[in-house]
Amino acid sequence: MIKSNNLFGFLIVLFCILTSTTKTFSKDNSPITSTDKTSKIKLQDDVIEYTLTDADYALVGNGFSNFDIREGYDEETVMVRLAKISKILLNNFPDHKKGQKLAVSYNVWKPGDDVFVMNVEFNGTKYVLQKK
Repeated sequence: MIKSNNLFGFLIVLFCILTSTTKTFSKDNSPITSTDKTSKIKLQDDVIEYTLTDADYALVGNGFSNFDIREGYDEETVMVRLAKISKILLNNFPDHKKGQKLAVSYNVWKPGDDVFVMNVEFNGTKYVLQKK
């Protein structure tokens, strides 16, 4: 009975150690601490999840931290948003290899705030929509 309790305790400690060593990385591959909220990026299998920041929107000329997808507005089409997201990713991740996949979360105004996710893949020169 005592041995099984020790084993159970050991497994709990091991679980805590393993879960606490999971890291989230920033665009320069340094770990993000709980106080670093300028860019949100984490690795999931072979797909990197990335959330656009205020600086990312500013890079592509957006005064607000979103894409305006209302009918008749510049960012209504997916292709316009893809071009802007590709420019952001090429700026932030110049060393990505061909085939790197990203799930990019971005804010939209439709009207009303929402968050969309665009799944893209680096083709060697730019980011394109992932094929299903």
